[in-house]
Amino acid sequence: MSEAKKMITILTGKNSHQLKQQKREIISKFLASHGEHAIEQIDASTKSYEDILGSVQSMPFLADRKLVVLTELPINKQLSDNIEKLLDAVIDQVDLVIYLPVIDKRSVLYKVLKKQSGFRELKQLDENQLVGWLMDRAKSKSYDLSSSDARYLITYVGTDQLRLGNELDKLGSYNPIVSRESINKLSTKSIQSNTFDMLDAAFSGNTAQAITYYKEQRLLGVDPQVIIGALIWQIRIILALKYSKLDVNETAAHSKFSPYSLRKSAKLADAISREQIKNLVRSVLELDVASKSKPIDIDEAMMAKVLEIGSLT
Repeated sequence: MSEAKKMITILTGKNSHQLKQQKREIISKFLASHGEHAIEQIDASTKSYEDILGSVQSMPFLADRKLVVLTELPINKQLSDNIEKLLDAVIDQVDLVIYLPVIDKRSVLYKVLKKQSGFRELKQLDENQLVGWLMDRAKSKSYDLSSSDARYLITYVGTDQLRLGNELDKLGSYNPIVSRESINKLSTKSIQSNTFDMLDAAFSGNTAQAITYYKEQRLLGVDPQVIIGALIWQIRIILALKYSKLDVNETAAHSKFSPYSLRKSAKLADAISREQIKNLVRSVLELDVASKSKPIDIDEAMMAKVLEIGSLT
């Protein structure tokens, strides 16, 4: 039987849930076969290039293979600049996992790593994939979750897979039958979902409810600047819908907004005229500039802005 060769795996992409899951699976599998002393986890920001090079060229005591898990690679400039040399230096008895949740795709580092056969870029799931994943997860845990309620949960808490999984487990622990009622009762809205509701309420003339949505986020500790940023994000979605002549999927491909966000905002975009959108953009821009350049009470200014948005209709 031929001797096993080195394995180099690069984990990157925006799907934080799958990234963490795959890293855990690799470590768990290696642990079961070779023991904990055969695993070395290295934070590259705290180690020199020479130390890391030594790790991928050495074997642990009383083990026939070693797993090296390397994180924070881009922070170590010397390592980034010499990544090809490091990859070439990995001995056959070492498995190397490079964990890169965030990386500049314009960098030389990314281009070098992408050439590796073990390069895995894990992208976020689209809405339909998330619905299927939630239902599969619910089934595996003996929860009762319909496709419509799975879609509602996504709309309510956002598309982050890790958060969705945690929310589903919380809901299932409360009641195995996961319903919209339990979602509304127990789950915390994403900042994007809350901002959509705030804007929708304001444009519907229900400014008191819009202000309540704002206060809910503040009670959760969300910074006003984050809420302003989410409001700007929501306005950009409305603009994309209002001025695009493409369908939702084509608009999503060009704008990089998710189809589900666009579909959710379509009714709001239809209800607002182009002149109202211009006034909204101007109004929020004034708030954003004032919040960064003047000593104002940001909460009072934000609630006043909500009232002003309501008056735009």
